Amino acid sequence: MDKVISGKSPLVLTGDHVSEHYGTVTVQDGGYIEVRADGFVTIDSLVISGNPAAPFIRVIGEKGADGASGQHGRDGNHGGTGANATCSSGGGEPGTPGGDGGAGANGADGSKGMNGEKGSPSPNLNITITAISGEAMNGMTAISAGGAGGNGGDGGLGGDGGRGGDGGKYTGCVAYNSNGGNGGAGGLGGLGGSGGNGGNGGDGGVVTISVPPAYNSLFLCKSYPAKGGKYGQGNWYGIGNIGGIGRASKTARNCGLSGSPGQIVGASGTSGASGSVGTITIK
Repeated sequence: MDKVISGKSPLVLTGDHVSEHYGTVTVQDGGYIEVRADGFVTIDSLVISGNPAAPFIRVIGEKGADGASGQHGRDGNHGGTGANATCSSGGGEPGTPGGDGGAGANGADGSKGMNGEKGSPSPNLNITITAISGEAMNGMTAISAGGAGGNGGDGGLGGDGGRGGDGGKYTGCVAYNSNGGNGGAGGLGGLGGSGGNGGNGGDGGVVTISVPPAYNSLFLCKSYPAKGGKYGQGNWYGIGNIGGIGRASKTARNCGLSGSPGQIVGASGTSGASGSVGTITIK
């Protein structure tokens, strides 16, 4: 099977295992070969008709999946309003005071971001090029590296506290006035979620490239450590909400206390470690 490769149409091989045999592979401007699986690749004749890309041969592991971000904490429900005060039937006896407002519910904590996954290792690969013709003006480069680690997910934002309910209204009666109710306390804010850890970079593999002896010096080879994934950011705590209003009366009633904000900002995760360096050999 013959193949023409270019910058717009490179030769890219993926899967669990590769075992490919090509007749003539013609390299036009920007062409390159990229392999992301263990195995063997044989090329009977590599014809260089343009300037290959740099690097020309790329043996690379797959990047790890990024971690999902944490969920926003649910905001607290608002407190209910207290029942209004009532008078006695004739107004000559104390009536029922106004009911207190309900407390606002606390906001839920934000959830932790998920960890990024580890990058896959650089493939273990043998490439055999039986014959080479043409000239690469800038030489030929070959690299290997494991897949980068996935980034950690950011933590979820803490939920806001619910507003305290207002107290029931004061009522003026004939002889005995009925007091208004106290306001309910505001809900506390939820805690911010922590960020997920970045995944480690994939480890390097063993790559061997066999070429005609006259072309050994044409190839420049380099193995790189795969980068670890970036840490996820911790998120902010939720806001505490205001207390409900205490209703005015001849004997003063109290407003509800405002809720406090969540006290903890989620911690950021840690970045993933780089993968080990593999080997790449021309012979």
